[in-house]
Amino acid sequence: MKNLDLSDGYVKVYRRLLDHSIFKDARTLQLFIYCLLRAGHRQNKVECSLKEITLERGQFMTSIARIARDTRLTHWQIRSRLNFLKCLGILTIKTTNRYSIITVCNYCAYQDSTREEPQTKPHAGHKQTTTNKNEKNEKNKYIECSTFERLTAFLSSLPEYLSFSVETRDLILDSFSTVHALIHRPVISKINELR
Repeated sequence: MKNLDLSDGYVKVYRRLLDHSIFKDARTLQLFIYCLLRAGHRQNKVECSLKEITLERGQFMTSIARIARDTRLTHWQIRSRLNFLKCLGILTIKTTNRYSIITVCNYCAYQDSTREEPQTKPHAGHKQTTTNKNEKNEKNKYIECSTFERLTAFLSSLPEYLSFSVETRDLILDSFSTVHALIHRPVISKINELR
């Protein structure tokens, strides 16, 4: 095992995280901490496919394969937990066919060295509100996120669910996501037709 080298810097983690819904699942917490640690502490330019990309503070470029290699989580565990963190308004993710740019929302508020407390408090019911020209997609995303979030919150409130092993809980969420993927588009299309 390597010695821990502390010369690469640090991130702040607030005690308030103990009361947040992401603290209840070790893999979600692991992925959140991973994102905090990977996020750039200053603006950075990277070259990708002969193109220079500017990453703002709080952003990093990655892929599911890279996260899997670094965290030893499965691709599904990563995707489902990134989606959950996105639904909570903790992360935003811009994906291309070659890479993803993950942004830790409010990174500056939490990591600014001159602040003692962050300006905003995330909580389990938090939804990031944005003004977007593509309002229909925003509504679809809200429906998808709230469904997944409500299911996860509901399952986490059941003592029986919490007594299952982490692998069994992942299988339950995998099953939900498989069903969700099959019915999501037709249901959203029907909802949009009715509007």
